[in-house]
Amino acid sequence: YDLLLKVWSIVEKENKDWVLNLYGDGDRPYYEGIADRLELDRQRCHLYGSIVDVQKEYLDSSLFVCPSRFEGFGWGIIEAMACGLPVVSFDCPWGPRAIISNGVDGLLSENGNTKDLSACILKVMKDSNLQKAMSKNAIANVKRFGIEIIAQQWRQLFCELYTS
Repeated sequence: YDLLLKVWSIVEKENKDWVLNLYGDGDRPYYEGIADRLELDRQRCHLYGSIVDVQKEYLDSSLFVCPSRFEGFGWGIIEAMACGLPVVSFDCPWGPRAIISNGVDGLLSENGNTKDLSACILKVMKDSNLQKAMSKNAIANVKRFGIEIIAQQWRQLFCELYTS
């Protein structure tokens, strides 16, 4: 979240209409200290802890940002896209590129480059047509991770292994 807070310090200056809601566990005093040092508008930058109803928050949001330095498979990205959120993410090792179609349902930024991630976020924020298109495409894209499709892929793999 330290990188996201740095990114938000750039974004909030150029877009006064949006709010950053950060959810999850972590060292809250540390992140609050970063927010204070960056002089973030605390009326528009909220640090929340863990929540129970993640889907509700996704559905109440307009954009999902993945500021990870490293990402496993990226279930959070898939969950957000299934709820129709465009995703802006660092192109970090192993996760986001396997899920996000850059420019179609989200944007990938150079890993660790906070200025580039800020520019990607602002691009989506400032273009409602892009947001709508990416939202529609995100919902369609993540269907490939549905249980029926994944089960069929496993079935096909086992059949291939068995007949070899």
